[in-house]
Amino acid sequence: QHGAALIGLFGGLGSSTATTMIFSRHARADVNLVRTAMLVVLLATVVGSGIMAERLSAGNDAIALLGNTLATAAVLVVLIQLFGPVSQV
Repeated sequence: QHGAALIGLFGGLGSSTATTMIFSRHARADVNLVRTAMLVVLLATVVGSGIMAERLSAGNDAIALLGNTLATAAVLVVLIQLFGPVSQV
């Protein structure tokens, strides 16, 4: 579980899109990886969107927070739609 969190954090620093694609494919192939993939994708998105928002906001903290919030909310919707059918919860 701790390894998945680190992968999500470092994946977000590198490429949150690539990290999301890789773990989504693994979760689709193996149902046991759904929870791990959700954690990795969520962390990668939060880190990646935070970096993106900071770069695009030009120092305006409110815009950075809004950008990060919208990206995180969007990925939560995607995670629910993507992993909902294969989740065992």
